[in-house]
Amino acid sequence: MHELQALAVQGERREIEFKESVHDKPAARKVIRAVAAMANLRDGGLVVLGIEDKTGAIRGLSPSELSQWSDRDKALNTVNAQLDPSVDLETHQIGSCVVLEVRPFSKVPIVARTSKGEAHQPDALVEGALLYRSSVTISSSPISRLEDWIELRETLLIRAWAGAKRLEDERKRAERAADEERVREALRAARDAFIPPVVRDIKPQRGLFKILSGNFRLATIRTHQSEAKTNLKSIYTAFVAYSGETDRFPPSLETAGFKPRPGGKYVYRAVDGEIIGAEQRTDRPELVAAGLRCLARYDARPHISERTFLVMAVARIEPEGLIDVWIVDRFGDPRCLTPETTDAEARRWNERLDAMPFTLGTDAT
Repeated sequence: MHELQALAVQGERREIEFKESVHDKPAARKVIRAVAAMANLRDGGLVVLGIEDKTGAIRGLSPSELSQWSDRDKALNTVNAQLDPSVDLETHQIGSCVVLEVRPFSKVPIVARTSKGEAHQPDALVEGALLYRSSVTISSSPISRLEDWIELRETLLIRAWAGAKRLEDERKRAERAADEERVREALRAARDAFIPPVVRDIKPQRGLFKILSGNFRLATIRTHQSEAKTNLKSIYTAFVAYSGETDRFPPSLETAGFKPRPGGKYVYRAVDGEIIGAEQRTDRPELVAAGLRCLARYDARPHISERTFLVMAVARIEPEGLIDVWIVDRFGDPRCLTPETTDAEARRWNERLDAMPFTLGTDAT
């Protein structure tokens, strides 16, 4: 109660507005106007119900008014029925008064959803009107002053920056999830390569050995490929976040903040002259050239423009020397352009195993 008395003594300010009662529809519309105006401020504000705005005298609300406005759900339903987008607020009952703690808008400013009341009256709600608490008049009225528009623009820029930061946080969470998936894939590869004891007790047969050996090598290759898929997904997320802030894609991978982990097998290319990743390799230009030849078969090449992009990842699978090429574009789905990498490896293993002399057991023929 002491806090309420302190507010009453200080009087109305830009971020605090008093309303004596909400006993009828015009009074309720005045409260809704005040809530909308507070929500459009950078830090929100308070609407105190039960205090006379002229004198600061604490009058309190009637029991029916308290029942309506002290309940957060009821207050939100009443307010948001007239506003777009919806506002968020908390209700605090102090004695026979209610304090509406109005939070600022999150993405776009709040406007009146429909027209209510006579347009020339101070309680009117006009469809599409953007209500604001001016620093000069300290009233909840449609925005009109140039200084207020400039301030609102700055608030919108702050909200946009916060949105971009949320996207960046989501990208980092996606990277962490991708790292966990890479570990799971490695564990699955190790699990697939494991030969249970019951299999070791079986007399070795050529067909069984071929299957187990081939599957182990293919699982190893797919584990390497998960690096390309994970990093290309991260690149796509970073490009979308950059575009959301600047309305265009970044001019390079470096500008997008892409830095693959050291020791990776793939090199990445988006624009001419840029090679990122696998710094320990001495054949990075040769890998890029091999990737460009692969893309040329599809009449494509890595590029970045304002509205489109194509990023390439390429590696050499050792010891076989197979070239593995992946791409990602604005649609966000990493794709392999060299499916023959795993197909060819399967054929090579079969050819090698067919040529191996087997002295253990007998052929399964």
